[in-house]
Amino acid sequence: MAQDEVYENAPGICPVCGMELIPVRLDLAYTCPNHAAVIQGEPGFCPIDTRELVLVTVAIHWACDGSRQHYTEPGTCAGGSERELVRELRAHGDHNPRHGGMLFMAADRWHHLEGTYPGENDFRMYFFDNFTQPIDSEGISGRVAVLSDANEEIASFPMLASSDGQTMAAQLENGSLPLRVAALVKFEPDKPEQRFDFRFGEYSVEPPTAPPAAPPTSRPPAPAAAPLLAPSAPSVGAPSITVDNIGDCMTMSRTDASAMSRALPDTPPQLLELLNVCSNQVSNLIQSGEFGFIYIPTMLSKDIALALEDHIDDLPRSEHVQARRAVRRLVLTAWQVDYYGDIGNRQKLAEAFVPFVAAVEQLRTFYGEQQ
Repeated sequence: MAQDEVYENAPGICPVCGMELIPVRLDLAYTCPNHAAVIQGEPGFCPIDTRELVLVTVAIHWACDGSRQHYTEPGTCAGGSERELVRELRAHGDHNPRHGGMLFMAADRWHHLEGTYPGENDFRMYFFDNFTQPIDSEGISGRVAVLSDANEEIASFPMLASSDGQTMAAQLENGSLPLRVAALVKFEPDKPEQRFDFRFGEYSVEPPTAPPAAPPTSRPPAPAAAPLLAPSAPSVGAPSITVDNIGDCMTMSRTDASAMSRALPDTPPQLLELLNVCSNQVSNLIQSGEFGFIYIPTMLSKDIALALEDHIDDLPRSEHVQARRAVRRLVLTAWQVDYYGDIGNRQKLAEAFVPFVAAVEQLRTFYGEQQ
């Protein structure tokens, strides 16, 4: 476990390094895909290479000049000046693809990889660390299996390292679109293969390195995101989401999803209806192979379950314990589905989705009886 992945709800000592824990808040911000030094609170274009900024999770705190003290709230320093807001990138805070493909995390939680399909029969893979910074492919080996619609292996092709050591590539045969493949990767010679499933409906396109000729001038700034380590209060004036406006999670940003989680409806029937929509979207994404979008409906499902628990007193007292267990089960399985989406393993995703659906049905049984 990396030190920056240890989170506790109270002060204490890090179980990894023994140092004192420091307070931290997590928020959303924008950064350059290839220049992590640029972090800002609004969308735009990178001042270094002009690529569009990407949304990431950052740690935030406030500080005073000459002091190492981290404050979790804005305020005034001893000399009367205002505390300065500091944003810092976090490990796993940026899972945005860099080359128009699909980015996944390896089981070791350090290696990350992006698979692309820029042209017929041309599969390419890029490698990154846990801060999504490029690393070379030395010591990594693998192959690419072409899959049928039934997820059966049709043919297998070796991945070979490029001359500059930055990428690996496999030359496929009969790789027409739409294409399903599984990359079987060994990060160390004595370790087993790890599987990452990809579906390409179109060829991968490198993101443009310049803004459009006439960039929009009325694009609103992203709504402020609440800290991810503590429950957030509903946004004042924020419209509640409904089945009609929840939309398609494939077109939804992390900011949109965060705003939705703070604007859930307040009645069990509405919450159950949204939960059913989210569950169906997870199922569709697993079937289509669009694993990179699974985090949105799964995390919304988690928030919906916790919102349902707020209505526990609407149920007969005899059902409280079982209903709370169903909520906990859905929260846990939502995290599991999200994790397997991150690592791009279709089989594990399908297995984790079974208890997720069962937890959804249990909640419908308890709270649906009250409709």
